Amino acid sequence: KSCISEDLLLFITSDDPVAHWAINGKTGTPVKQPRSFTTLPLCKICSPLLEQILVEELEEPVEQLCDAQEDFMDSLVNLETILHRAKLRIENWLPQYQKMVDSMD
Repeated sequence: KSCISEDLLLFITSDDPVAHWAINGKTGTPVKQPRSFTTLPLCKICSPLLEQILVEELEEPVEQLCDAQEDFMDSLVNLETILHRAKLRIENWLPQYQKMVDSMD
């Protein structure tokens, strides 16, 4: 028992049927009591390692969101470039087209 430092909390929330885990009282612990949960003893050696894994898992969706936003912004910049080139071509050809139409009258 002297090597046990904390509890590993395994839980299912009311709005998500997927099992989650956290170190009880630390990062990832649910704010309100989960629908179903159990605790397991966690040794002092494993605790910091599991906490690091948990933090990385929690940061991953944020990083994915940032990547998606960067991809979206890149797409917008590319679209703006394409539209700008199309506008320049139209502005270049429009006077010539107008001359052709006027000459048909």
